[in-house]
Amino acid sequence: MTTRSWIVARLLAATCMLSVSACGDDSPAEDTTTDTTTTSGDGDGDGDGDGDGDGDGDDECVTDRGRPCNTFTGNITVQDMYAPQLDARGLLVTAGYADTEAAGAPIFDTVEVNGLGIPIGCSVTLFDFANGDNRRPRSDEGVITIDGPGLRDLGECRLQAFAGGEVQGESNYGCYKDYTAAAGDAFSVTEGESFVTIAGASFIDEDVEPGDILEIEGATTAANDGGWIITEVVDANTLKLIPDQRPIEGLVTAEEIPDTAAVRISSAQGGIFQGQRTEALPAGFTVSFSKVDGPNVPAFGDPMAVPIVVPGQGLQLDDASSAFDALPLDGSDPQFSCSGENGSCGDSVGGVLLTVFNGQTTDIPLDQLGDSRLSPVTRPAVSAFVQFQCTFQDDDMPDPTDSRVAGLMDAIMMSNPTRIESRFFKHSASPVGTVDPALPANPTNLLAGHGVYGWTDIPDEN
Repeated sequence: MTTRSWIVARLLAATCMLSVSACGDDSPAEDTTTDTTTTSGDGDGDGDGDGDGDGDGDDECVTDRGRPCNTFTGNITVQDMYAPQLDARGLLVTAGYADTEAAGAPIFDTVEVNGLGIPIGCSVTLFDFANGDNRRPRSDEGVITIDGPGLRDLGECRLQAFAGGEVQGESNYGCYKDYTAAAGDAFSVTEGESFVTIAGASFIDEDVEPGDILEIEGATTAANDGGWIITEVVDANTLKLIPDQRPIEGLVTAEEIPDTAAVRISSAQGGIFQGQRTEALPAGFTVSFSKVDGPNVPAFGDPMAVPIVVPGQGLQLDDASSAFDALPLDGSDPQFSCSGENGSCGDSVGGVLLTVFNGQTTDIPLDQLGDSRLSPVTRPAVSAFVQFQCTFQDDDMPDPTDSRVAGLMDAIMMSNPTRIESRFFKHSASPVGTVDPALPANPTNLLAGHGVYGWTDIPDEN
């Protein structure tokens, strides 16, 4: 394989949390009409707000059809993304499941569920570690398979493998290829550059690409443990690396890798945008999804994977849109649109089509965020962060003065961020879940589309 350029940008793990309904419906794959709750609580969809979702603590939460409310929900998303700040394309694959009864309360919320059961509007949730870590717990809901024409082999998608790979947010799955360490496997250093050799691998045949993450757990030298970004596939057994989420200089020690070490390569991990393509995936390409049964969320896609035709090919923001690297910091709110001058909203194939603007902040000092090639968010926040989400069925976000958007930036800035990552995309959505009306639907929302992303750095004076 010839030397290829690479670009890796860590995106937030806050995957688009599209929930078809607060309590599900009787046939999520076919019927997406609104289904409301019945409890003796305060009518907010979660009972009395005490987090148990069952009214005053004694009454069971049920829908207006007599069905138990959702207890878990999940998202799997495949997005063909363009990064203007990097002038690069990559594939963003995220997946995760969350306990709906353990969600943090939003500090900004204009969301209303429409007639199709889709939450329309904006919300911002603050995660303030000083006042208790209110992140949703990780949940292993079984192995996910993602495939389709135009997609390479992503490997087996499962709950992220070890603590070092955990990211903050709703996306807690990664897609992995596992290797067995053996004699001859080693880290090496040549003129300050780092390499790893895995004797039993065949990286070219196994569809390993620059931008993938090599993970080592159990190296002789602790500094060699963790994630390594693959910058070049040198040959079938050798990869060129730089450290992920750490300073680049001074961490590599040439040494053999013990046969007891865990070695794996991630082709999609916790919201990382991994890619070096210059062309978009082809118009009308299809992504297929399947999942084995989990303790809270049912299997789907057996014997036939659930296909989604991906919309948004040709998406281009118009001249009225805000710049991703210069979100407004003066108290005004952003505008992202594609239907105006010099814009294109792309094709409209697929099912329910949604326009989404979402993102996440970090408060790590900018000089500690590492190489710019690892932008925008490379490590968890120190004290606080927010996740924000706006969903609409129109081509564009509403005008910034619209009541559903006004005040969004003020809420985002409540985490005192140093960097705001954001993305705008068009995608189709298809929910699948439990059909048995005696059980919670607990849907998985399958999302696929095209998007644009970037990040804004916050000067100290703000």
